[in-house]
Amino acid sequence: MNLQNKLIQLREERKAILAANFYNLETLQAVIGGASDAGASIILQLSESSINYIGLEMAAKMARTALAQSGVRMASPGPWEQFRACETLPGCRFRFGYD
Repeated sequence: MNLQNKLIQLREERKAILAANFYNLETLQAVIGGASDAGASIILQLSESSINYIGLEMAAKMARTALAQSGVRMASPGPWEQFRACETLPGCRFRFGYD
């Protein structure tokens, strides 16, 4: 399910989705672990300072690895390609959607 469809579904169910920043591996694992335990959807995001600290490519790889280890599925296929396209745009803030 892509993120837009997930948001529509959640709105119809009168539910919310957490958008959480992560700034290192430990916070990433905690956010994904909590979502997994709760059976909840999440949106992972990064602040500009986290992008500068971790690096956008490294953060994406960390997120994908943590998701694979947790069993939490990506909300939409192909976010890496979207991320790569976004990476070239000034001021781009890419968001991964997961459920």
